[in-house]
Amino acid sequence: MVDLREYPWTVTLALFLIHLILRRLVAAKRGASLPLPPGPKGRLIVGNLSDVAVSERAAGHYSNIAKQYGDIVYLEALGTKILILSSLKRALDLFERRSSIYSDRPDAPMLCGEMGYDAYFSLMHYNSLWRKQRREFHLHFNPTVVSRYHPVILDERAYFLKDILSDPADFRERTKSFFTSVIIRTTYGIRPQGKDDPLITQPNETTFGFSIAGKTGAFLVDVVPALRYVPDWMPGAGWKKIAKYYRVMALQSRVAPFKLVQGLYEQGTVVPSVASRMMEDLPDENDPSYQEAYTIAQDTSAIAYVAGSDTSFGAGMIFFLTLAMHPEAQKRAQQEIDEVVGFGRLPDFNDRPQLVYVEALLKEIFRYHQTLPLGII
Repeated sequence: MVDLREYPWTVTLALFLIHLILRRLVAAKRGASLPLPPGPKGRLIVGNLSDVAVSERAAGHYSNIAKQYGDIVYLEALGTKILILSSLKRALDLFERRSSIYSDRPDAPMLCGEMGYDAYFSLMHYNSLWRKQRREFHLHFNPTVVSRYHPVILDERAYFLKDILSDPADFRERTKSFFTSVIIRTTYGIRPQGKDDPLITQPNETTFGFSIAGKTGAFLVDVVPALRYVPDWMPGAGWKKIAKYYRVMALQSRVAPFKLVQGLYEQGTVVPSVASRMMEDLPDENDPSYQEAYTIAQDTSAIAYVAGSDTSFGAGMIFFLTLAMHPEAQKRAQQEIDEVVGFGRLPDFNDRPQLVYVEALLKEIFRYHQTLPLGII
């Protein structure tokens, strides 16, 4: 009997070719004769693999392709079909008006399969669990309830200003600490004890894992899903170790802080937060629906930090950079704050309706440089 472990590369190549042949046959059966949108011509076997950008400037790469071929471009890499939409009209046509057909999350063998990130509803397929998590998230983060988090923001602002004054050169790390503390206190009611606190390090690692595997084509298994079934000892299967590490890290970042809040809740010493309010709404432990409700609350609360930390921090950095590049805008904003707020106190949320220019400046910064210019559906 032949031991396949003696021929790892042969087995890998065979699986790869079988995958391509089956994808071609399925595509032909589904109507390959139908016209496809324009796009760069692919190469034999690999298709448009070289056109699938995985760099930090992927948005610019796809934008250049769209300028050449139009606002809807078709790519195919190793059997994986990619449609690039680069206009609001195309996005609305497909994802809004025909959402029942086209709106969903793509299969991501590495990120959602091997790493288990599909536990977060932002990466789930649109199903009943997704609807339950999304409803739970909206209940605690919709515009009508965010005012309950204003005291935390104002409190952390005081710490932030003291940090900046003590060490202005380290404004990047101080800004990250500010957003981290706001999100964790809002979500779990706990103030992190330094940047080495597991409440920070574990979600940070989880977020870093997303930044690695979230890039199109970053791992070959994303374009050749059959590689999910190769054994761990197979040469070239080192990505499986990466996947296992981030699967464990993502699980810990969801479970550990929620259990910590649960312990405080049972002791009667919990600080009101998103997690504590979710616990109040849980059914009785003897209820058949308890375990599902508990998992939904646990995973929904975790996404607040994983999805919000880097995006908020990125927006903060863009704010500093934009004002440094446009000192005249900074001067005008400061003048408005002086006129509305005066001296002797800091602005708060009650001043926001009168700070018209500052509000417009913030909106322009978000428009001018988006933290996440790409979306995958």
